[in-house]
Parts: sequence; C-alpha cells; structure tokens
Amino acid sequence: ALASDNVDVDVIIDGKFEHGYIVTVITGSKSTKAVLYNYSEEPALTTLAPTMHVNNTASKGGRRRRQRRKKLSTTDPRHPKPNRSGYNFFFQDQHRKLKPDYPGQDRLISKMIGERWNNLSPEDKAVR
Repeated sequence: ALASDNVDVDVIIDGKFEHGYIVTVITGSKSTKAVLYNYSEEPALTTLAPTMHVNNTASKGGRRRRQRRKKLSTTDPRHPKPNRSGYNFFFQDQHRKLKPDYPGQDRLISKMIGERWNNLSPEDKAVR
C-alpha cells in the first residue's frame, strides 16, 4: 500500500535476537511475518519496544508450517513415463536376484549393484 492510501499498519514484536526483531506486520485484514535487522554499528538495544496487540487469529500459534510436497497421485495419469535407462533395467534384474540373499539390507544391495554396474563394459551397459 502506498503512503497516500492511509492504511493502518500495526506491528507486533514476536521476539528479539542480537541483531534485530521478529515481527508480525498487520495491514488491514492481512498479516505478514518479518525480520527487522538493526543495521547500525551500535549494539542493539536490550529492551523491547512496546507491542501493539491486534485481534488476529492468523498470527496465533507461532508455528511455522512446512510446505507439503505435491503428491504423485495428483499428476496426470495419462502422462507418459520417461524412458528407462540401461541402469534401471540392470538394477531391477540384480535387485530381484539379490533380495532373497540379503533380506532387509536394501542399502547394501544398492551399493553392490552400483559396484557391479561400474565394473561393466560400455557394451554391457547399453539397453538392448
């Protein structure tokens, strides 16, 4: 908002750290979390400025929410799958053979498959 819009802005200081403040800035019905840094060469003041509290349910709780990843099930099911590489075919075949001999040791199996793949010649690595 521009200064000429005459919008009320309230600031709630949520916390203080060595070089600034963590604040909630409330403009009308919207609130935003922000960090204000003390840029001066002088040490930061040790006292908090008075807080101005506003009824705002969006700022309650104080926990940061993690952004959820998009689930694979929401992608287009008609989208073609990418081509499988020689390593994909090799891994599938080797994993199927090694799994009964090393149950519950998937990390070890993957390492063994990687070593076997690295020892193959370029002709053997090609998809046939």
